[in-house]
Amino acid sequence: MIITDKTEYLPGERVTVSLINNSEQAVRIRDVGEITATVADLEKKVGDRWQGVYIESDSEVFKSKKDLASGETQIYYWDQKLLSPDDQLAIAGTYRFKLGVIYVTTDTANLKISNVYSNEFMITETTKEISEVIN
Repeated sequence: MIITDKTEYLPGERVTVSLINNSEQAVRIRDVGEITATVADLEKKVGDRWQGVYIESDSEVFKSKKDLASGETQIYYWDQKLLSPDDQLAIAGTYRFKLGVIYVTTDTANLKISNVYSNEFMITETTKEISEVIN
């Protein structure tokens, strides 16, 4: 199960994500704190469909793996940065994370991989009062 610490965030606010292994066996995950494209996919709701959004990536994350035992939790965070030349932040809308987990078994030839989705969460637009104070 993947859950965010809140369901609504201001632009640029850190999103804390908990991956809780509620299965009966260990799962293999990336052992890092920050969510990048190597850890999870970000999807944005567009109409009644989910569309992939490119977030930052870090190839070093591929080297960092660990097994998360049944009942254990891994905490990740995301600072709303997208994959862009100027570190653009996510725009207002409804989002979710999709994480592929590998179930650890002795049968390495037939690994079981499942996609797990987070709850939906919103990134709000800057309110009028806040933008008036900034300007």
